[in-house]
Amino acid sequence: MNPANKNAQSTQLPRPSHARPALPASTGGVPLSTLSNSAKARRLAIKRQSIHPKTARAATFLAGAAGNSSPGTTARPKKPTSDATAEVDHRREMGRILNLLLADEYRLYEITRDYHWNVTGPDFFSLQLLFQLLHDETAGWADALAERVRSLGLERQVSWTELQATTRCSAAPGFGLNAGGMLSELLAAYDEIMAQLRLDSEVCRISYGDTATAGFLTDLREQHENAAWMLRAQLGTMDKMQPVAH
Repeated sequence: MNPANKNAQSTQLPRPSHARPALPASTGGVPLSTLSNSAKARRLAIKRQSIHPKTARAATFLAGAAGNSSPGTTARPKKPTSDATAEVDHRREMGRILNLLLADEYRLYEITRDYHWNVTGPDFFSLQLLFQLLHDETAGWADALAERVRSLGLERQVSWTELQATTRCSAAPGFGLNAGGMLSELLAAYDEIMAQLRLDSEVCRISYGDTATAGFLTDLREQHENAAWMLRAQLGTMDKMQPVAH
């Protein structure tokens, strides 16, 4: 070996050791500054975050909030938001409105059927046909209301006793009532229901934003108006035929 090369080797600095520095006990790992931006540094950072006490507590809290609590624990029920509560209240009120209208229509059907059975006098034939036409039509309106309640998923009354108890429509019984009295009583019942349909339609549209149900009630009111027009025409005809007292 050349003495010059031997002297050069003897003057070279020792190579740095590849041994990893000791992990500081206080941090649980190598300081990130000593590892630069290597992949190893990123993995260590992720590991630190996963074992950090605050991170662990946060993960446990989030798991419990999501319903992933450990066996034997009971998750607290979530309180409904104000919007959800308002939606429930609105739907309950819509159900109340439609069920009351259903009770009114059912009562109107009963009145018209009663008059169909008990009408007498010179206009017996024409009035019996008119009452039959009207009570068949009223039965269809009651069906439409009941189906509307069901299609909206609202609570509906299923007892005839409940329907009779909550109706807002009334009329004198047909037995012993003359034809003119029947027409007047029935017309008054129609007017009551038409006024209620107009009010409820506006409530559905303005207060609850249910334009579909509002339109449904408006169409129903227009059908009642057509029936009331026939009753008024018949009643006016009978009044003209009454003999003039001298």
